[in-house]
Amino acid sequence: MVTQTASMSKLAKIFIAGCMVVIAGAFAFIGIVGLGLDLAHAVLLGGGTFAVLLLLQMVQNFFAARRAREERLVLLERQVRAIFARQETLDARFSKGEASSGEAMRRNLAQVTNEIGEVSELVRQIAEQVAAHEALLSEAEATVMTASAVAVETAVDPREELAAPEIPPVLPEPRITAAPEPPAESASPQRPAAAPVSEPSPDLVRRVRHALERGAVDLSLQPVVTLPQRRITHYELTATLRDEDEVAIEADEYLPAARAGRLLSAVDALVLDRALRIARRLKARDRDIALFVGMATETIAGSAFVSDIARRLDAAADLSAHIILSFDEGMPRGFAGLEGEMLGSLAEKGFRFAVSHGERLAFDAPALHGVGVRYVRIPAARLVDPAQAASAEIHPADLPGLLRRHGITLVAESVDSETVVADLLDADVRAASGALFGGPRPVRPEVFAAPAAAPAALAPAPSVPAKSGVRSIARRA
Repeated sequence: MVTQTASMSKLAKIFIAGCMVVIAGAFAFIGIVGLGLDLAHAVLLGGGTFAVLLLLQMVQNFFAARRAREERLVLLERQVRAIFARQETLDARFSKGEASSGEAMRRNLAQVTNEIGEVSELVRQIAEQVAAHEALLSEAEATVMTASAVAVETAVDPREELAAPEIPPVLPEPRITAAPEPPAESASPQRPAAAPVSEPSPDLVRRVRHALERGAVDLSLQPVVTLPQRRITHYELTATLRDEDEVAIEADEYLPAARAGRLLSAVDALVLDRALRIARRLKARDRDIALFVGMATETIAGSAFVSDIARRLDAAADLSAHIILSFDEGMPRGFAGLEGEMLGSLAEKGFRFAVSHGERLAFDAPALHGVGVRYVRIPAARLVDPAQAASAEIHPADLPGLLRRHGITLVAESVDSETVVADLLDADVRAASGALFGGPRPVRPEVFAAPAAAPAALAPAPSVPAKSGVRSIARRA
């Protein structure tokens, strides 16, 4: 009976294959007679038709095998229930046999022995059906894999996709040279934007220049988390300079002095070089975390960006997933010409941009996405304050969805209380930063050391002494 069934199955397969060949031939004949195709194209049409029919037949066989497996599983479940019922009967009879004596006990034991034999036979049958079920499952998986291989013949070799890219060399430390007069007086993003009351003193400019020449910069990382999970996905990078007396110069001090001494591009180049080293460490440890690195408008509009900074980023294109350049909100409209082309080239290599410190809730989301912006960073007070919402061009509750529809994430900054978090969740804001989630913590100086495998010809970055009494965050990075 089994042999006859197998023979009929083979005949059915041969019949189906013949039908597919006839259909493919019919399509080829129609292509020649009806569509006026030449023989080669008609053969391709027929072969394509046959391949599609073969794939459909394989998919049908897969679902048929799946239904057969489900039916077998139902049968197995019924038999298992029968075994449990038999087991309960045996337990009851064993209890009764212990209470009985003499001939009655022997009769009960004989019945129990027969029941055990039947149960053993059922267990053997179940084992055979389980083995057959596993064989059908393996055959169905092999069929699906074969169908996928037929449908996608030109797939990329997975070994080539998983091969690690060659690590480009890190360029030497930036030279501290005076940049040309900046075209605009806009503040550096991710830094205090308040204009100084008076011009910085020459002594402060000298101290800033000397700190840059020595590479005396301390970097700190402040987490940016997802809401409501509060999982760290990004870090905001902040910098502090140290003069020759190891006195810290905070951003609100050195930024006006750097602008007055035309040293903003040197500051950004030095910070970017350290950020690339941190990103290299994150990539080596397979950490899916990116850094927000502030870049002043004067830097992008100056010659140092094209000659040095953009070249550094281009050489570190393998780190694009870990670096996000952050600008002020005038970036999409303020850059054109050569610097715009360089930013477009970086966006094509995978680098992402952020618009930070937005003072008004009005964004051209398609234009932002078109120039590579993937994040908009706005103070939380602008999003949850009813008075601010009344004067905004777009309601804060509508802004996250608008940006998200164009592939842009809204990040709420300066979050300092759980009440603000609740209001942000009501507005569907999904990323935030602030003191509530953790303040800036310094990076260990050894993170900036040149890797051991780096070429000997590369100039290492200047060492940065650790600040005393400050806890390290390098293990978190």
